[in-house]
Amino acid sequence: MGIVLVMAGDPAKFEQETFDEGRSAERISLAAAAHGLGAAVGWFAGDGRGATKRILGIPDERLVRTALSLGHPARNPPRGRAALPRGRKPLADLLHEEHYGSAPGLAEPR
Repeated sequence: MGIVLVMAGDPAKFEQETFDEGRSAERISLAAAAHGLGAAVGWFAGDGRGATKRILGIPDERLVRTALSLGHPARNPPRGRAALPRGRKPLADLLHEEHYGSAPGLAEPR
C-alpha cells in the first residue's frame, strides 16, 4: 500500500508543516509496526512532485513531498536479523555529552 502525505503548502507555516509531516510519517510507521507491517519513507524530488500531483489530482497549491510504502515484511533471511527488529539501542549509542562522540558521563570538564 502506498500513502502520499499532502500538506496545505502554506509558505508562512513551512517549518510547522515540515514538523507535522515528519510526525505523521512517524506515527503511520509506528502504527504499521504495531500491526505487524513494515514501512518505508521516501521523498518526491524535482519533477516527481508535479507528476504526483497530476496523477493523483492534487491541487497545485498543496505540498507533496513524502510517500510511505506499507506492507508485510519479508520472512527472516536465512542468515541475518528479523525484518522488524525488537528492542532498543543502548542509550550510549545515541547520547553524546558536551561534544559529539563523547560518551555520557565521560566528557572532560573545560
